[in-house]
Amino acid sequence: MELRAHGRRAVLVRAESGHDQQQRAEYIDPADASLGDELTSALHEWARVAAAVEDGGVATDTNVAAMVSRRGRQLATRVAAILGNTVYYHDPVVGKRVAVRPTTGRRPESTAESLIGAAHHETDAVPWLTGSTLALFTGVVVAVAILALTTELAAHVAPWLAIVAVVIVTAGLLPSLWLARRQPILRWGALGAVTGITCAWLGTAVAVAQALSQ
Repeated sequence: MELRAHGRRAVLVRAESGHDQQQRAEYIDPADASLGDELTSALHEWARVAAAVEDGGVATDTNVAAMVSRRGRQLATRVAAILGNTVYYHDPVVGKRVAVRPTTGRRPESTAESLIGAAHHETDAVPWLTGSTLALFTGVVVAVAILALTTELAAHVAPWLAIVAVVIVTAGLLPSLWLARRQPILRWGALGAVTGITCAWLGTAVAVAQALSQ
C-alpha cells in the first residue's frame, strides 16, 4: 500500500497483478480504508497543501516544503499503525518513495496540529523572545483589567468588595492557567497571567489601604 497525493486528494495505491502478469494500480480513497473521519480529513488537507505548494499557490521556500514532506510522513505512520502493515510514502516534495513501518505506543496527532505547529517538535530551542513578549503582554492586560475593577470598587463602593472581586477573578483563572502550564505556547501566556495577578493583588492591597485610611 502506498500513500500519495493525487491532485488535491490523498489516495492509497495498491498494486495488483493482472492476468497478463502486469502490475495494475488500484486507487483507494482513505475513507474506504476504514481510517476514520479524523485521519481521512487530515490526509486530504495535507494533499491540498501539497498541491498548492507544487502549483506555486503558496510560498514554496525550503521550510514550507520540508513541513509538507514531514507532515505526510507523520500521517503515513498513522496509516501504517491502523492498517498494521508497512505503508510506502510517496513524498510529493522530493518525489522519493519511503517505507514507513507501523509503530506502537505513539500518541496520535490531533488534526488541530497544523503544518506550522508540527514543526515545533523538530526543535528544542526555547523561544525566549516570542515567549517573553507574550508573557509581558498577557501580564499587563491581566493586571490592568483587574486593577481597573478593584481600585474602582475600593474607592467608590466598598474596600471589602475589591478584595472579594480579586479573589473571584483569581479563582476563576487559576484552573485554566494550571492546565496551560505544559502547553508549548500557552505556558508563556499563563506565566504572564500569573505575574499580572500577583501585581493586581499588590495593587489592590494598596488601593484598599488607601480607601480605609480616608
